[in-house]
Amino acid sequence: MDGNTIKKFVRERYAGIARQGTSCCGPEASCGCGGETESGSRKIGYSSEEVDAVPPGADLGLGCGNPVALASLRKGDVVLDLGSGAGFDCFLAARAVGPEGKVIGVDMTPDMIEKARGNAEKGGYGNVEFRLGEIENLPAADRSVDAVLSNCVINLSPDKEKVFSEAYRVLKPGGRVMISDIVLVRELPEAVAGSMAAYAGCVAGAIRKEEYLRLMEEAGFRDVRVVQESGSDIAAGEAAGSIMSMTTFGVKPSSVPGGECCAPKSGNVSPCCGGGSPSKAVIRYEDTFVDGQVETPAGPVPRVHSRIGRRDVLGRWKVRWGIGRDGYRVAPGLYALGAPDGNAPVLVSANYKLTFDVVRRDVAGLDAWILVLDTRGINVWCAAGEGTFGTGEVVRRVTEAQLAEVVIHRRLVLPQLGAPGVAAHEVRKGCGFSVEYGPVRARDIRSFLDAGMKASPAMRRVAFPTMDRIVLTPVEITGFLRPAGWAAAVLFLLAGIGPGIFSLGAAWERGFAGVAALTAGILAGAVVTPVLLPWLPGRAFSVKGGLAGGALAACAVVWQRGSLDAPAALALLLAMTAVSSFVAMNFTGATPFTSPSGVEKEMRRALPVQAGLTVLAGLLWVGGAILR
Repeated sequence: MDGNTIKKFVRERYAGIARQGTSCCGPEASCGCGGETESGSRKIGYSSEEVDAVPPGADLGLGCGNPVALASLRKGDVVLDLGSGAGFDCFLAARAVGPEGKVIGVDMTPDMIEKARGNAEKGGYGNVEFRLGEIENLPAADRSVDAVLSNCVINLSPDKEKVFSEAYRVLKPGGRVMISDIVLVRELPEAVAGSMAAYAGCVAGAIRKEEYLRLMEEAGFRDVRVVQESGSDIAAGEAAGSIMSMTTFGVKPSSVPGGECCAPKSGNVSPCCGGGSPSKAVIRYEDTFVDGQVETPAGPVPRVHSRIGRRDVLGRWKVRWGIGRDGYRVAPGLYALGAPDGNAPVLVSANYKLTFDVVRRDVAGLDAWILVLDTRGINVWCAAGEGTFGTGEVVRRVTEAQLAEVVIHRRLVLPQLGAPGVAAHEVRKGCGFSVEYGPVRARDIRSFLDAGMKASPAMRRVAFPTMDRIVLTPVEITGFLRPAGWAAAVLFLLAGIGPGIFSLGAAWERGFAGVAALTAGILAGAVVTPVLLPWLPGRAFSVKGGLAGGALAACAVVWQRGSLDAPAALALLLAMTAVSSFVAMNFTGATPFTSPSGVEKEMRRALPVQAGLTVLAGLLWVGGAILR
């Protein structure tokens, strides 16, 4: 059973439950709930007062515990319920947190969301909000909630690891989870394990208790423990004795020793991408690009202008040289450009300020909304590869901005280079907005919109002209300054080795030559290769860089042929080729022509060759001096 098939079946099953108002429990497989709605809820831990306190139709008998009673909710808490159904636990939590608190219910079934919102209206719950979304991609901001609840839902997810990771992400430091769910006591019979009906009935998707707790701990939760268990008699038929219900607790640490990771999990962020740490979610009206606000049904939205001032130009120059690169970002959220109304287009962009500036400059004169995603200060192309310009982030920002109340239409215009990170059909399911992929370049956005959101072949063509490549070379060079400094120190030490064991004179003379070769290799890979990229033979950047470095090294050998012996000349040729090849391969992170899988494949092939050439060059260089 693949994940998409499971989700579709579960969504359809629970849509039927929402329409009929009946429990998921049935003769095929009990979901762990007590049976018939109110009476079943009392059996699994809810009091009569709790059952009677919620609006009629909110309790569908879908739970397997009472996480709200065990969560120790406090007045003013912000609570998120994973798989909120018709709102039963949300309404109970709303009483606990009071009017100064807030409860957010997330469910992937539109019928359930509709039913829950109707129940909230009937009950007058002003502090409860229901959002359409998947628990694997929660429509909530990082560190925004105090407690996460869930009741007999996570077992339905085909990607439980992602669910726990998302719960950890949205919790504030010190926040806690309280989860009631179904776990396995023993392996299920094959007929049950492969049954879609049993999966939707909260049985076939269950995992072992030990694995469940391990996934919570691996997500980062601490003090993970079981606070309540049922017996193994909650299922009937072939599943009898195979499952039990369990309520677990976990807490997100208030602080992480050594600080939190500041880069995406892959760690493959190029210097041109920068960033990695989550962005602060506060929009500052004192930012120079903000010149007021626009009133909307969802509240005031900051208005930005399209002028690029001296501070913007200086900031651009600094980040090109790697100065303050990680912090060059704008707060994620919704912005207004010009005087947009409910029919104005919504342009989605990254929160890397260079990208944001290009968008607002190139669409000058257009009345539009700009929805800025938290790409952690990374440009669109790199962020799409890393997943920060992704489906979940789009859904989160649309939901948090209450975009459905701001605009009448339901369309988002995303940059074409963001497509690798976004699944358009999942965005539509998650927030109700369809995705239109706009042109590659921001300067074509107006023409794209004027053509009825139709892109010409020229708008779709990905180009990487000479000037675009040249402006990226400074940050590539600065990225190698520190490792180059250490390499230079090693070269000076190795240069002094000779027949007399060590000579300071030789260290200076030969060390200077070695550092010059290292510098030339870096420049060949970081400057010469990008400039000559289309004309250098080969497809792999490592090959192109090796050829550029080798050609420069050959020129240097011919120029210094009278002062270089054969081993030193060969060492120079090999070393410059290896260094230039490595540096040029690093430039793959700056070009829109490569993919993560292609880069990894090239690295697996090129790194051993580069390392071998470097070692051989070192042996020739040191050995030649000793044998001289």
